[in-house]
Amino acid sequence: MLDLAPPLRWRFAPGPVGREHLAVAAAAGTIYAIGGRSAGYVTNSTLVQSWRPGNAAWQTRAALPEARGGAGAAAIGGTIVSIGGEAPSGTIGTVLIYDVSGDTWRRAPDLPTPRHGLAVAAFGGRVFAIGGGRNPGLGVSDVAESLGVGVRG
Repeated sequence: MLDLAPPLRWRFAPGPVGREHLAVAAAAGTIYAIGGRSAGYVTNSTLVQSWRPGNAAWQTRAALPEARGGAGAAAIGGTIVSIGGEAPSGTIGTVLIYDVSGDTWRRAPDLPTPRHGLAVAAFGGRVFAIGGGRNPGLGVSDVAESLGVGVRG
C-alpha cells in the first residue's frame, strides 16, 4: 500500500516561561502549562499559561491557588484537573479544577494517596491518577486512583 502522508518532522513553536516539573494539558484547542518550578520544590510556582497553536506568544491565566511542581493534569469536558505534586511541606494531595471558559480554579476532594510525578489521564467522565512517588524526592508507587468529576470527557 502506498503511503501518501507527508513525512513527520518537528518544528519550533513559542514556549511558555521556562520551568521544570510542570503539568501540561490541552483543552478546547489550547495548550495549558500549569505550575512547575525553576529549581527544587522550594521554587514551586502558581504560574498558569496558555497557548493556541498559531499564536505568537503564551498568555497568562488565573494563577493556581497554591504553588505546585511535580503535579499532573488532564482535560475533561471544559475543565483541567490538576492533581498532586511536591512542596517543602511534603507530597501534595490537593486536587484543583480549572474552568477553561471562566478562567477560575476550584478545589475538589483531595487525592486519597498524595503523590508527585504521577501520570494523569481522563476517560469516561473520570480522571485517573497513576503511579508517582509518595514522598518528596525520587520514589515510585503502584497506586492508581480515579475521581469522578461530573463531566464527560
